[in-house]
Amino acid sequence: VDTIEYSGVAQGLFLINGVAETQSLIQGTASLVVNFKNETVNGSIQLASDLVELSGSLKEGNNSILEMSGNASLMSGNASLNNNSNGTGNFQGNFYDSKDGNFAQSAAGTFNAQETVEDVTREVIGAFGATQD
Repeated sequence: VDTIEYSGVAQGLFLINGVAETQSLIQGTASLVVNFKNETVNGSIQLASDLVELSGSLKEGNNSILEMSGNASLMSGNASLNNNSNGTGNFQGNFYDSKDGNFAQSAAGTFNAQETVEDVTREVIGAFGATQD
């Protein structure tokens, strides 16, 4: 198996010019498509009407749990908020629960992304967790 899809949950907090937009976390969904052969990660996090898109790669980690994937256990890359070309961001995470010679059954990580529109910077920071579909 080269490609595995993961789906799960995410939580995030939105900031406007560095100040929390609300005092509670926004609940949402997370989805990842991981190609272990090409060592790529793509996905998205939906928080209310906001979309964080993820694009990255796999890296070798110290706690190698994916023997079939060449020990690629860490993921990291870029994150963009609402596909805004004026935005920046990143994500990172790991895979967990390898068993019976199968690829990791779950993935989890953190993300941040921001966009600036007309001198207003809106940022989201959060975490996600997902399991194999």
